[in-house]
Parts: sequence; structure tokens; C-alpha cells
Amino acid sequence: MSRLILKMPYTKGGGHARNNVKYIANRDGVDKSINFNVNARHRENNIEYIATRPRAVRVANHGLFGNEGTVNLNKVKTEVANHKGNIWTGIISLRREDAEHTGYDNPMAWRTLLCSKQMEFAKNLRIPIEDFRWCAAFHDEKHHPHVHVVMYSVNPGREYLTKKGIENMKSTLT
Repeated sequence: MSRLILKMPYTKGGGHARNNVKYIANRDGVDKSINFNVNARHRENNIEYIATRPRAVRVANHGLFGNEGTVNLNKVKTEVANHKGNIWTGIISLRREDAEHTGYDNPMAWRTLLCSKQMEFAKNLRIPIEDFRWCAAFHDEKHHPHVHVVMYSVNPGREYLTKKGIENMKSTLT
């Protein structure tokens, strides 16, 4: 049986988000040639990181994709940098052998899956579907291919995620 790992942290801005960006920007194996300033632009830097880091499979000049296909990286970076609400930065991961067995070893398979599940994601995040936005990037890691998914509401204020919501999302994906 395939084992799916789902992590669903979120940021509100401030110290914790800056520390998270500092960690992901400086961890072992990260290409540090990209300038990651740990300041008020932490969300923008996080989008840049997941779209362009080593082993992000490029679908254009970066790896970010969404419901409509390739995403305008600069537009999303600006949107999330100025966003006032919660932004969920999920990671969905499989072991290499499970990804190959199930066909989730490429960005198109993940995009198809995420598009088909966006209604359930929005429901569990308490975001009306018309306000729901998401984008993702596939990282082809040797032992655990995974996607980073960014989800938020364009009309923030009422969205939240419970433990039950996370369980529902994981169940939906499996």
C-alpha cells in the first residue's frame, strides 16, 4: 500500500514565517545563489523557493503550476507578499517506489490530481470556491518526490483548517 505524507502548515506573517523561510532557504542542499532576504517579503521568497529550487521540475522558466497550467510567478509572489490572511504551504509526499507505481512521479500527474481535488481543499479550508487560489511545484527528490502546494483565499477572514480538515484532505488524496 502506498504511503502518502501530508503536511499543512500555514503562515500569518511575522517572526514564525520569517524563521520558516530562513530555514528552507538555508537548509542543506539548497542552491544559495538565489537571494533569500528574510524580511517582510518572506511569503514572496517562499514562492520563489518552491518554484525555482534545485530539483523543481520546470514547466516554464520555473516549476510553479496551477489550475490554469503554468502560473505567472511574479504575479503570485506579489499576491502572497501582500496577502493579509492565512496562506497554507502544504507538502504532499510519496516514497519513490510509490510515486513510480502510482504514476505520481511527474508534475502533470500531480497537477491533474490537485485540479480534481480543489473543491475538497477549498471546502476543508472553509474558503468559497470562487475565492480559492492555489499553485504548486513538483520536486523530484531521489527518495521522496513531492509537491509543495500554496493555498489561500482572495477574500481572507473566515478561512481556517482543523485537524479533521487535514484528515479529510489526506483521505481525499488517497
